[in-house]
Amino acid sequence: VTRERGILRRVQGTPLPKWAYVAGHVGSSLVVAYALCFVMLIVGALFFSVDIEWRLIPAGILTIAVGAAAFAALGVAQTAWIPSETAAPPLTNATTLVMLTTAFMPVDDVPRVVGWFASLFPLRHLVEALVPTYLSQTAAPGIPWGHLGALAIWGVIGLVGVIVSFKWEPQADAGSSKSPRRSRGSGRGRA
Repeated sequence: VTRERGILRRVQGTPLPKWAYVAGHVGSSLVVAYALCFVMLIVGALFFSVDIEWRLIPAGILTIAVGAAAFAALGVAQTAWIPSETAAPPLTNATTLVMLTTAFMPVDDVPRVVGWFASLFPLRHLVEALVPTYLSQTAAPGIPWGHLGALAIWGVIGLVGVIVSFKWEPQADAGSSKSPRRSRGSGRGRA
C-alpha cells in the first residue's frame, strides 16, 4: 500500500537511509509480536489456568525474535511479486493458507506427504519452537535450535528476496485501465 500510494518514493527523497526505514517497520512488528504474546500469556494465566514456565521465558523471547524477523523479511520480499494494491489481499491470503495447512494440528493426524510438505514452511517451525516453551517437561533452557535454524534460513531467503527484487517505485495497477475517460457526448454525431 505504501509503495502504490507513493509514500516509499517520498521516503527516498528524505535523508533517512532506506535500511533505517525498513528496520523501523521490522522493529515495530517485533514490538507488536512481543506485546501480543505477553497479552496472550497473561490472559491464559488469568482466565485459563495456564502455568507460566518462567525458566523457559528466554527461549520464548528468542523464538519470537527469530520468527518475527523471518516473517517480516518474507513479507517484505513478497511485495516484490505483488503487481498492485488490489492484488495484494488474494495473493497474501493464498500464501498464508498454504503455510497454515498443518501448522495447528498434530502431524501424526495427516498423511505423511502432507506433514513433510508442511514442515518445509516457516510457520510449522515457529509453532514447533514455541510449544515447548509452555510445557513443564521441557528442560531449561529449552531453546529449539533446529527449528530456530529453519526459521533463520527462511529469514535469509526473505532477506535475499528483499535485496534482489524489492521495488520502491509504484507499479502499474494491472486491474485498472489508465485510458482517459470519454465525455458523454463524445460518441454522438453533432448537427
